[in-house]
Amino acid sequence: MIKLFHYLAIVNLLDGVITYFGLKNGYIKEANPIMAFLYQVHPSVFISMKLILSVLIYTMILIHHIPVSKISFTVSTIVSIMYTVILFLHSVWLSNFITNY
Repeated sequence: MIKLFHYLAIVNLLDGVITYFGLKNGYIKEANPIMAFLYQVHPSVFISMKLILSVLIYTMILIHHIPVSKISFTVSTIVSIMYTVILFLHSVWLSNFITNY
C-alpha cells in the first residue's frame, strides 16, 4: 500500500504540472470539472490543490497512517490506473508538442 501511495503522490503532482502547462498554453482542456473550476478561479489555486493533495498523501506515509482496508486498496488501485491512463494521454499531446516545436 505504501508504494501505491508514493505512486499516487508523484503522479498527482506530475499530472498537475503537465496539466498546468497544457492549459496555460492552450494545448488541452481540463476534463475534471472540479479542477477546471479551480483553474478558472486562478491557476495557482489549481496547482496549489495538487500540491496540497500530494503533501497530504506523503504526510500519511510519514506518520504511518495508510489505510489498509480492502476498499481503500481498491480505490487507490483504480485511481492509480486512472492516473496512468491520464499520463499516457499527456504523453501523446506532449510528444506532438515536442515534435512540432
